Amino acid sequence: MAHKAGPDRSAAFEALRIIDRAIRQVNRMRVRYRRREYDLYIMSDHGNTPSVPFSWVHEGTLGDAIRAQIGEPINLVELVGAHLDSSEHARFMLDEVRGIERRLSPRLRRISASARLYVRRRLLTPGGSDYNLSRQGDIVVSANGPLAHIYFNVADRPLDLAEVLLLYPQLVDALLSTPGIGVVAGRAERRTVILAPGSGVLTIGPTGRHLDGQHPLDSFGDVAYAEAQLHRLVQFPHAGDLVVLGGMLPDGRVVTFEKQLATHGSLGGTQLQAFVARPPECPLAINTLDDPEALYTYFTARYLSDLDTGPGERLTRLCEMGTAQRFG
Repeated sequence: MAHKAGPDRSAAFEALRIIDRAIRQVNRMRVRYRRREYDLYIMSDHGNTPSVPFSWVHEGTLGDAIRAQIGEPINLVELVGAHLDSSEHARFMLDEVRGIERRLSPRLRRISASARLYVRRRLLTPGGSDYNLSRQGDIVVSANGPLAHIYFNVADRPLDLAEVLLLYPQLVDALLSTPGIGVVAGRAERRTVILAPGSGVLTIGPTGRHLDGQHPLDSFGDVAYAEAQLHRLVQFPHAGDLVVLGGMLPDGRVVTFEKQLATHGSLGGTQLQAFVARPPECPLAINTLDDPEALYTYFTARYLSDLDTGPGERLTRLCEMGTAQRFG
């Protein structure tokens, strides 16, 4: 209900009242059932941040913004009655990218130059190319709330950011110039490269992080948490070749790629503020919980381990664990 009407509308509060009545009924049954003791926990998996649909700040959808770039190439290689194999096409693209670099912003110019050298070594090695360039226009945009994954089906594997810059030279710069876009991130092998409009470049990898310029995640609050979560997401094998986050507006609303007035699923605002209501005799240190895995650790320790320990001793030790130990 809050998605469509907003988090502070009467319809959203009425939905909460219905849920409250259901919880009260469950708790009443728990208290009356004497054959076995039950603990009642009430949890949310996320909060909600007031939001603005992307189409309100930019005409059209995110897919429309991408289509406007991919559908109007700066240079067109046209061969009539001849077939151009991938290695020859790659040489044309590399020469084209070298010319386009002069029109890119300084930070993307540096990334593009590195990408061009990387791809030249990789593609022009015999047997090194696995691109199907006839599918260069085959693109999938999968959006959920303020988070979108973009997949380029030119290869049957995830693409590095360097390859995206080679195949679609102006797309990343265009996305960063599009109102409503907050972050564009991509892979660089085991590293993650994060960019934001008007900000610097953050690279996170197994050996540490490197920031060039202003932090691209400044507008999302806790930058250390945002870094860790975005790096983790981008490195999943099925994450998009580009990961795009909706931007934060000055009034605290976040841009969402769905038609929603309250949203979740990304960074920014109260969508990150979940809650846990727990039995008072065993306080859980909520501020130490970073993700659902930490709750799993707690519940496993609380209810599945040390079954031969006396109830009183076990309860005391687990309460101490909940208040003193950081899970995860």
